[in-house]
Amino acid sequence: MFTSANSYPIKVLRNPPIKNGKYFPVCVQLWLTNRCNLKCPYCATQARNISDELSYSDIKEIAKIISALGTKAVVLSGGGEAILHPYIDEIINLVVASGIKVGLITNGILLKKLRSLNSLEWCRISFDDYRIFAEEKYIFEPIIMQHQHVDWAFSYLITDNFNQANFQAVLDFVLKHDSITHCRITSDVFNPVEYDKIPNLNSLPKCVIREPNTNVSSGNNPCYMSIAKPLIAANGNVYGCCEVLQYLGFNASTKIGHYSELPNIIRNQLFFNGTKCSTCNFSEYNKCLEAYDPRIEIKHLNFL
Repeated sequence: MFTSANSYPIKVLRNPPIKNGKYFPVCVQLWLTNRCNLKCPYCATQARNISDELSYSDIKEIAKIISALGTKAVVLSGGGEAILHPYIDEIINLVVASGIKVGLITNGILLKKLRSLNSLEWCRISFDDYRIFAEEKYIFEPIIMQHQHVDWAFSYLITDNFNQANFQAVLDFVLKHDSITHCRITSDVFNPVEYDKIPNLNSLPKCVIREPNTNVSSGNNPCYMSIAKPLIAANGNVYGCCEVLQYLGFNASTKIGHYSELPNIIRNQLFFNGTKCSTCNFSEYNKCLEAYDPRIEIKHLNFL
């Protein structure tokens, strides 16, 4: 089973991010660099500083810190395009050697240069209405065929100018390859598309996960996910999640601290105040995680 943000929070029910009575970062999202080889018109992180990039020394220190905190998984994403980082292979192998599993979100164009694919648990290739899949699938197909032990997936961003033929080409490709586990569909965070109004999106195969993008709830205080799955951006600062930066930007009110302060953030349970967020993709996760909060007394616990 594969799930998306704001879906039924089965992962935290099966694997609560609680240790010694405190929430801890079971998963860390890591933006290695803000540089990118594309200029997508809908880019949700256009306000980022393009020159920001974590050094290899930063990554070594981050791996040491999060390993000590008990982190089990790292998602490399952006920001920019993670594969553009000059030490991408060394970073993946370093994190894996620290006992932490690694997933990668990429636009896929530079996959040929990645030598550490065998070390990945999964890899999700981002696609959209603007890039023509027929012109790029030659990049992906041989790599996917050569690394079938990796759980591959696609995400497809739907715009208000939905390219039905392009989406179908991606979906046909997903259905053709057994090592591609699913296709996740989402839409522009600033201009969300109502899926139900698009023909043919209501009768899709089971391998398609529709990420909710309308009628989502506002943020929570405390935002438990800001500790369960914090984001370390390419500037070295810790944020609640990527959506915080997309909607509120990089500023003092969105920053939880620097990565070097992460042990103190966890020790003192310094959650992000999610009420600043008008929408939250982790609202269902936060509702579930509230049940584990030791500060909240639940009466008549045995009366189910």
